[in-house]
Parts: sequence; structure tokens; C-alpha cells
Amino acid sequence: YDGMRALVAAVRTGGLDRWKIRAALAATDDASAATGRLRFDAHGNRRGGLRLAPVHPGAPAGAPAKPSR
Repeated sequence: YDGMRALVAAVRTGGLDRWKIRAALAATDDASAATGRLRFDAHGNRRGGLRLAPVHPGAPAGAPAKPSR
């Protein structure tokens, strides 16, 4: 979802020129992404890591794991 939202914004900024789209992606720095800060390098590849939450095997789908004591 976050990546697609960034791509749509880049196309709106750069039009259909692939070099302008790539430049717009490289200028992306979205701190509100669900998987962590969303940034891209000059080639359009995502920079940085992902923020993932562990999930408990018996929990409902998408529920985070309970903290261990």
C-alpha cells in the first residue's frame, strides 16, 4: 500500500516520463508509512529497513504478539 501510494504520487509529479518518476521517488521521504520510513535511492529501490511486528501463532490475523515476560 505504502509503495503504491508513493508511486502514484511520483507519477503525478513526474508525469509519464520514467526519469522524472524515478527522480520523484528518490525525493520521497514518508515517515507515515506503515512499514517504517519510506525512502528510495536514485535507481528507485527502497532504502532502509522494514518495521515489522511479530505475530502470535494463535492470535487473530494481523494481531501483534503479546510481549514476553
